[in-house]
Amino acid sequence: MIYILGDFLSYMFAAFWTGQLLLGATPQERRPSLRPSGHVASFALVGLVVSAGLPVVRIGRYLQDELNLSRIDALRTALTGNGTGLAFLAVCLIASLLVLFRKNVQLSIGLTQLLFLALAATSHAASKQGLVGLLTQFMHFSAASIWIGIVLAAGFLSRDAKNWQAFLRWFSPLARFLFMLVLLSGMFLMRETVPLGDYANAWGMPYGQALLLKHILILPLLGYAFLNGTIVRRRLANEPAFDPRPSVRMEGVVILLVLLASATLSNTETPVAFEALPVVLTPALMLLSLTGLASIGLLVLTFQKRLPDLFGLLFGLSGAGLLYLALLTL
Repeated sequence: MIYILGDFLSYMFAAFWTGQLLLGATPQERRPSLRPSGHVASFALVGLVVSAGLPVVRIGRYLQDELNLSRIDALRTALTGNGTGLAFLAVCLIASLLVLFRKNVQLSIGLTQLLFLALAATSHAASKQGLVGLLTQFMHFSAASIWIGIVLAAGFLSRDAKNWQAFLRWFSPLARFLFMLVLLSGMFLMRETVPLGDYANAWGMPYGQALLLKHILILPLLGYAFLNGTIVRRRLANEPAFDPRPSVRMEGVVILLVLLASATLSNTETPVAFEALPVVLTPALMLLSLTGLASIGLLVLTFQKRLPDLFGLLFGLSGAGLLYLALLTL
């Protein structure tokens, strides 16, 4: 459980760090006003380093138990005797440089990319697929951190909705591009663990169930992306005083759940063989699936009917849950 939490915090801290850095570097007339985020940035950076060290702790415990090494010798071997430990040392070094040069925005952005490259080097993709896996994981992690980070920063760190129209004009197309990049790189990474032809067959295993949950949670996330990127823009054109931040915060909650599902997936044993699962479509299952999809659609309808934003979140998550249950019981 601690390793799932560690991966989740690593994703979240990376996103918060990236979002406040990039949004803060954007000209003021093209973004909402931001609260002072120095403490948030420092906490995110420290948290990222700490969570990135958990894989080293895991290796150290394994060496201590299997090779009967002392705690100090196991930790030393874990840090210097494998790529994960060396990558973590690189993370610590780059994070220290970010603290020293954080006022230099361009240098901080470059160092952040090096930080993400070091984090990608600790991934399963890098260890199993070499350079191709490393670069794909780096692309996946960077694109997700930029997209998610800007959403979280805009939703939780903004003072007001001033300049939101100008913000959406550049962020909406960027978000669509980054989402496609995340999707394509994620599919490339997935094919090494679950071939596309065995995707449904994997649902009988914990890894496949975690993968399915992650993918289903993307549906309400897409609903919020459409809502906050298209419908909000139209509403702002008619109501300049409208505040879209509550809806963006609800999108942030769904994003955090997707990150939690990703962390669970990263810490679940990958399947080595697949058995074909019988698929039985019944009227009850079809009704359950349609109800789930309709509930996700109600997410947008609640916004248009000006109901509390929490209602939309509940509809979206309940719809995802119903669809998840329907697919698992096929």
